[in-house]
Amino acid sequence: MEATSKPGAPSGVLQATAPPLDYSFKELRSCSEMETEEPRGGGVRRHPAATDKDPNLTSISLGGGDHSSAPMAVQAPGGTMLPVSKGGQHGLSPKKIIRKVCVAVKLNNNMIETVADLPQSLEPVMDNPLLNCQWLDLSYNQLASIEPVPHSVH
Repeated sequence: MEATSKPGAPSGVLQATAPPLDYSFKELRSCSEMETEEPRGGGVRRHPAATDKDPNLTSISLGGGDHSSAPMAVQAPGGTMLPVSKGGQHGLSPKKIIRKVCVAVKLNNNMIETVADLPQSLEPVMDNPLLNCQWLDLSYNQLASIEPVPHSVH
């Protein structure tokens, strides 16, 4: 997992590729069943109504006395991002925030017959699927054809 600063990411937040969401061998009959099924080990699906801290955010302490790098933040209780000055104000030690972004979904070895509902089925389980999804495994399903997906971005 390599952390990089991505354009469009909040200041002081690094983005890293998360493990794929693995729905393989789940006996899914349609893509919409991903919303009610938990993925296998590895990736953590998005929980839009979660009140606890985001499982895709990890804060890491900065070692040594070098606090001169990019802007820093810490995640306070309730998920609020607080900037931290060089002196480590707010009573918290300086930290970097790493946001894990899922870019792959494994739907192999199921009984899926159509992918017509795939774009809307990915919305509840991953952030910005039309922008972030780079790899999709649909091997060993019951697909007779693959319908074209409209290229609209919400």
